[in-house]
Amino acid sequence: MAGSYPDAPGRKMAHYDDGTICLRGTAKSGGSPDILSGVLTEETGTADHLHLVNHNEDFSATWGDNTAAGTWGAILIFPELRDIDGTYLLGKNWNTAGLLTSADTSNGLDGTWTLQSSVVATISSAVDSVDVIPDYRESVYAWSTTGKRGIQAWYDNSSALDTNCLYLFEVYGEISSGETPDRLLFIDDATGLEYGVPQDWGNRPRGAAADKDVRVKNNSGSLTANTITIGRGRTSTAEPDATSWYTMDNGSGFGSSVSITSLASGVEDTWTLRQILPTTAVPGLYETWISYDVTSWT
Repeated sequence: MAGSYPDAPGRKMAHYDDGTICLRGTAKSGGSPDILSGVLTEETGTADHLHLVNHNEDFSATWGDNTAAGTWGAILIFPELRDIDGTYLLGKNWNTAGLLTSADTSNGLDGTWTLQSSVVATISSAVDSVDVIPDYRESVYAWSTTGKRGIQAWYDNSSALDTNCLYLFEVYGEISSGETPDRLLFIDDATGLEYGVPQDWGNRPRGAAADKDVRVKNNSGSLTANTITIGRGRTSTAEPDATSWYTMDNGSGFGSSVSITSLASGVEDTWTLRQILPTTAVPGLYETWISYDVTSWT
């Protein structure tokens, strides 16, 4: 448990930047189960895609309609099979809602989709909710399913209400066992396991420093990762900024990033992440992402 906040059920997927395809839908099939259908608009990597994981921002103009009744929703198609540990969905003025998963979809319209009825009950109750700190830690709904290629969320509104919208669609989980995409993994040096949840740095006095040794592993089944940069950041300026609290080092001194020349398939390298609490820090919920960039795979 991170301070006063419950642990997330898993790692929040960076589905806006990990090869996941994001599709927008505005009609349903009318079948059983009822899935998004018709013409799907791809939003992969766009600002509208990123909006689905940002907090404290109103995106009713991009994932909904302020003046008309109808259906709005999003489909996420992962680049490999994934295990899902939970979701955080937030919308406004919903009459009905749906959340479904598929193990074999390739384009959002095909494959077998399964309605996650227990989750639907929780997202339907989010009508007229507003995303405020710490909702996105306290209101994450933990549930699990394995080996999924896609997930979709939709909502219906039968009348024209102000701010009919889908605010957030956050998914928690990890790559399914046995999948070997061209990807780097961050591994806890203390446990030998891939990091799976946000890290709790414990209660410490302001001004104090703490270090964690982290291993980065090339998960590719055959390719070498070349010119790797590991850095820090966050997805939204609306969140309290703790980016400057963190520095990292792999032998060249602590700074805002570390560089690794290359990692062959299955090879690991170790670096150190340091957190220094500012003397002026105040209690609260902060978020910082540690991410990497690979120039090429050969």
